[in-house]
Amino acid sequence: MLWLLAGWLQTGAVERDLADRAGTAIAATTALDSPRAVVAGRDVAVAGLTFSPERTAAAVAAAEATHGVRLVSSAVTPPPAAQPFDWSATRDGTAVVLSGHVPTPEARATILAAARTAFPDIEIRDEATYASGAPGGFVAAAAYGLAQAAKLSQGSVSLSDAGYSIAGEASTAAVYQAAMASTRALPAGVTLAKAEILPPEMKPYAWSAESDGHTLIFGGAVPSEEARTALAGAAAASFPGTRIIDELQIARGAPAGDFLAAAKLGLAQLARLARGKATLEDGRLSVSGSGKAGVSGEGIAAAIRTGLPQGFQLASVDMTRRRSRPTP
Repeated sequence: MLWLLAGWLQTGAVERDLADRAGTAIAATTALDSPRAVVAGRDVAVAGLTFSPERTAAAVAAAEATHGVRLVSSAVTPPPAAQPFDWSATRDGTAVVLSGHVPTPEARATILAAARTAFPDIEIRDEATYASGAPGGFVAAAAYGLAQAAKLSQGSVSLSDAGYSIAGEASTAAVYQAAMASTRALPAGVTLAKAEILPPEMKPYAWSAESDGHTLIFGGAVPSEEARTALAGAAAASFPGTRIIDELQIARGAPAGDFLAAAKLGLAQLARLARGKATLEDGRLSVSGSGKAGVSGEGIAAAIRTGLPQGFQLASVDMTRRRSRPTP
């Protein structure tokens, strides 16, 4: 009985020694994720996640080259399939967290490098797991998204298969315009799923339209691109043949209520003037200038009081007399 126990103990020691040495050799190849050597006697089964036949062959070769190993078999597995193939980069306090899936160690390394370049002064926590099923262009899309998210306050980006989503807050109008433009220039094969980019906040919230009879200039802010487009259409209809200059920016902070209707009302009253300006500041509408024939300040004020949407007020109407031409 003692010799059986001694043999068993010796076998166990041999197996542990082989497992340590073969495991170290396999790990040194960096071919597998979570590599390990499963030993029975002097036979070794190579286990872990593999990403290609070449990687599997390299791990097996390392085990075969380990002194004392008799037979080597492969027990590696590929990463599980992910449907959909999701990945994201989000802010978590003072860190950027990468989560979801990556297809290979090379993809992980490239994305990590892109994250550190985009966020050089922020901790990067990589919590992504390996999975198969990544769409073409996945790594390029992730790197692109990281670069864009870094330009936004609390920026985050995610991929779901080929769908690209980005969110955050722009610090300036220029940053907002660039961020929105970036969603229209995505890497090949990537489609926009959602863009939740907040424009900067403006206080006081001011919009204006000024006309000299030949040129109409928009200034200040509007709450959305849709509002900008709607005002451009209204201006083209109310000021035919007039040159229109758009210096508007998209910003948050518009007063509650129908801002577009209030701005259109100001624009309509401005069209009744030979020259002048309509200003909407924090929900208060002002119109000033010189009226066309038959147009009075009282008439413009009455139209504004009647047409202003709820939550908006008439601030002032300041009309100057048109200069009459001298009689020859």
